[in-house]
Amino acid sequence: MNPLSIDEHELFNIIFKVANDLEEEFFSLNNTGIFFVPELHYVIEVGKAIYKNRKKIFGTDSITWTREQNMGNGGPSDLIFQVDSVPVIFEFKMRSKWQAYIADIEKLKKLKQPDRRNHLYFIALSDFFRNREDERIKMVEKTSGFKTAYNESFPIKSNEKLECTVAMYII
Repeated sequence: MNPLSIDEHELFNIIFKVANDLEEEFFSLNNTGIFFVPELHYVIEVGKAIYKNRKKIFGTDSITWTREQNMGNGGPSDLIFQVDSVPVIFEFKMRSKWQAYIADIEKLKKLKQPDRRNHLYFIALSDFFRNREDERIKMVEKTSGFKTAYNESFPIKSNEKLECTVAMYII
């Protein structure tokens, strides 16, 4: 069996696009945006988008999608894909404190298997003031040692002082 190869750039682009699309959709509906959306709604929308683009991301159509599955690491994981019996596991946090980000990263670290390539991803959506650094991202790096693999922002339409950053960590 060949090791699983994931197009992580395409994966992040899809995760980012979902967040930006929800910002646009909810702003046009009720003048809110991405942070009006509950975390689980965002997770489901990301799951749908990944599943629709599974061939491009995973190189195969043969995958299984589950959500909120207990992987034995301290609670259910938000989003899981099984690709050729290899788990691809995601945890998400939206607009939380940096300590909550660390808790999810630690949860994912419990699933690491040293004898093979792991596919563990932490996705953070944070609001922050424009032209400033997001302190949560800095604290996650300082505390956990993990840097964002991908990190991109877009303006929050309902508040011109804020942006939303979408950060993906590969654990």
